[in-house]
Amino acid sequence: PAEEAAARLIKMEEQEVANAISYSTVIACFSNLRSERGAEGAAHWLQKMKGAAVNDPSVAPTFREYDHVLMAIASVADRRPDLIADARALFHEMEATNVPPSDVTYAATIKAASRDPRRGAWEEC
Repeated sequence: PAEEAAARLIKMEEQEVANAISYSTVIACFSNLRSERGAEGAAHWLQKMKGAAVNDPSVAPTFREYDHVLMAIASVADRRPDLIADARALFHEMEATNVPPSDVTYAATIKAASRDPRRGAWEEC
């Protein structure tokens, strides 16, 4: 379903009819896979959404899209510790772009950071 949703969104982008709901839906589909592919796909589509928002601010991601990506990363962080830095970066990006974090934002960021094998990694959050 995630790849099918992404294919439809690509067509919507080509027709210039993609909107915040379509991006959010694809991000959620990938996030719900709870796999490395899901985390990467959700992050990819969040980046595409941010790019689209440059020309259309109504497409700008909200905490919901960030939360989906953070949850996807947190679900695979034990197998993909390289994504932990991405979770931290997304959290700080939310702060920098005035996207208010939710309880899920904090929980997912903490979960991802807790998988970091480096001593003192918590201090980076």
